[in-house]
Amino acid sequence: MNFFSVLIDCILSFGRISFLALIGAFDTAASFVDDTGLLGSRRKTATISEWIRRLMKRRPDVVRRMTPPRKLIYVGRGDFLAVGEEFAGYLVGLCNLRPEESVLDVGCGVGRIAIPLTQYLAGEGSYDGFDIVGPGIEWCRQRITTKYPRFIFKLLDVTNTLYNPAGRVDPLEVRFPYEDETFDLVFVVSVFTHMLPQGVEHYLSEIFRVLKSEGRCLMTAFLIDDVAEQHLAEGVSPLYPRFNCGLYRVISKDSQEITVFHEQANLLRLIEAGGLRLARNIDYGSWCGRRNYLSYQDVVVAEKR
Repeated sequence: MNFFSVLIDCILSFGRISFLALIGAFDTAASFVDDTGLLGSRRKTATISEWIRRLMKRRPDVVRRMTPPRKLIYVGRGDFLAVGEEFAGYLVGLCNLRPEESVLDVGCGVGRIAIPLTQYLAGEGSYDGFDIVGPGIEWCRQRITTKYPRFIFKLLDVTNTLYNPAGRVDPLEVRFPYEDETFDLVFVVSVFTHMLPQGVEHYLSEIFRVLKSEGRCLMTAFLIDDVAEQHLAEGVSPLYPRFNCGLYRVISKDSQEITVFHEQANLLRLIEAGGLRLARNIDYGSWCGRRNYLSYQDVVVAEKR
């Protein structure tokens, strides 16, 4: 048995919370490693957390029963539970999420991040999530809320050309169905990758409204900066934004919301204008061909000013 096996055995003796905290700690350490070069690259540290996840194949049966069938999984790539655990780890490691806090999942899908959080949030901790796709919300209500009543899922009929073209609510006018200053942490994963800048600006204003003082927000996006620009020019990215629309780029001109790439400078401006500020350096993703990365999409963590 090697050092890491012993370490994991010790940590797991403290329970499920310590496991998520461990993943988050390794992912957080990646930023430090990248700056100092102690292990050569951020990716090397990321492989440690991946190795830990592979050891955790024995998930509780309750978690497996909450996992939706493949036909209901309409977003994301990779292993459904593993990706959910990955981002639950980021919420703990990058955003310092505590078990007793309240969270909002904007674009919760079929409960990909909610499922691992059922094994973390405790006591006064609570989860709210909303999405624009009805079958996913219905699954979450039946399979998650019935077991964990503090996990609440809502359906919003917001228009999106990809996921809800017949929606009756304009994304520029939607009001999140929550009171002001309700949540300690809001996360928006794989949402801004399907939303144009005006929609992002409005969502950021709503995020500011529902966040408590000094609340945090984790969001993902495809960001165009100088490095991404270079990789795109070299043709090393599996994704390529064919149409330049100024502040953003898209793959399809007719169905722009299929995939949206945001100019980094503009997204940072929108974050600042929305009353938020960066809480840490951007953790870039591998989507454009970067050799050092944290996840697939770029991860931005902000806090309420």
